[in-house]
Amino acid sequence: MKLLSIVIPCYKVEEYLNKCVDSVLNALKNHEDAYEIILVNDGSPDRCGEICDEYANQYEHIKVIHKENGGLSDARNFGIKESSGEYIAFIDSDDWVDKSMIELLKIIEDNNGIDLIQVGFCSVNEKDEQFEISPPPNIGTFKIQEDSFHINAFCFIAAWLKIIKRSVLIDNDLYFAKGMLHEDEDWHIRVLISIKNTINVDLTYYKYLKNREDSITGIEKQKNIDDALTIFANNFDLIQKSDISSKSKKFLLRYTCCSIFYVIYARLSKISNNKTLALYFRKYKKFLKYKYTKSKKIIIVRTWYRLGIHSFLG
Repeated sequence: MKLLSIVIPCYKVEEYLNKCVDSVLNALKNHEDAYEIILVNDGSPDRCGEICDEYANQYEHIKVIHKENGGLSDARNFGIKESSGEYIAFIDSDDWVDKSMIELLKIIEDNNGIDLIQVGFCSVNEKDEQFEISPPPNIGTFKIQEDSFHINAFCFIAAWLKIIKRSVLIDNDLYFAKGMLHEDEDWHIRVLISIKNTINVDLTYYKYLKNREDSITGIEKQKNIDDALTIFANNFDLIQKSDISSKSKKFLLRYTCCSIFYVIYARLSKISNNKTLALYFRKYKKFLKYKYTKSKKIIIVRTWYRLGIHSFLG
């Protein structure tokens, strides 16, 4: 069994794909026996499929899946099912990694049995100019027995900053919601309430390409907002029914309600008229009033900007 499976969904990224895959090959050079790359061609209309096949023909530890277009979540799910590694990592195909990723293999070896490893990232532009470094806010190893476990385990939302034990994904049915934007938000909460331990490490090998013009997260659409609100509302019910500690539950419920607050006040208000806003206020009234004053919610939103969380909410 491989130590690590790296799943890379590919769709309309022919100009970025080589840089992404080559960065992994360079970072983990001479450790091919320890990992595999799974390239998932999600019915891409450009040369992505051809590029994937070229890599698979050249490298034995690279697999390719060709499938009909089903979206990012569906592509990741195909990768999970095809994986053979003890742990699974995700990389978006317009991002890349630096050579410090080699440290991840040692972290996995030294912490075998840990459910989740969380890392940080560097925000970069297309010239690889770095303008922000974001390590996890809480560094250390945390266990479910701790009353504040989920508070300490709460890091960045993006799936590509989480390296998770494959058995945890499979046993808890932690697949991504197909057809939904903000799939990482949904997955993030389900992962948090399923794991028993995590290690958050000060490792920022991941290069996140920020503000790509045709990126999904860079476009504000009604579906973007509606999917986000649906996911947060579903998460609220999921957290309430979970058996996590009362302190952790209170924290996650407040986070979820503040997320709804943020989406409506900071995003929906930009593209909707007062009549539409009123409809949303009524629909999500119980969340907007949930045990938080407006001033405290504003503090949370400011904290998101400091941590960069808002970047992944669109």
